[in-house]
Amino acid sequence: MDDFIQTYYCKKGVLSISKLNEPVHTLTQVFSHKENILNFPPDGIPSKTDIEHFLTIYKSEDICGFYRIIDLQFENKIELHGSFKSESNFLIKSYFELTERFVSEVQDAFPDMKITSVVSASNKSVIKFLEFLKFEKQSGFSSESNTNYLNYLYLPE
Repeated sequence: MDDFIQTYYCKKGVLSISKLNEPVHTLTQVFSHKENILNFPPDGIPSKTDIEHFLTIYKSEDICGFYRIIDLQFENKIELHGSFKSESNFLIKSYFELTERFVSEVQDAFPDMKITSVVSASNKSVIKFLEFLKFEKQSGFSSESNTNYLNYLYLPE
């Protein structure tokens, strides 16, 4: 996983993905407080553990999003999360295409691992996006704060 993170680079139009080289808290400057709560539950403050890796989405030199990869080797899966900030429909379309490519390349790099994502059941836009990316709902659960979450599994064709 470390080699993948260190060397990964992908470009689609004016957007590109590469390893986060800044402190992880830098990501909170891109998003509103409400978005940070969704991105980094429960308090909106990101932390980085030994199993978490961050890739940054750039528009030119500016950070406009990220992907968080949680390496759950002990469960034979990789959990993906992402977030993107843009007011431009053109860039949102590029982000969709970039993410589609990214998820596929993660699966290609780790063919024996399941690719999953967890999302709040109330986050309808992310649920639609996961379905667009060929993730399928597997199960749900409630957190200690009574937030309902859904587990999704990447099932390309």
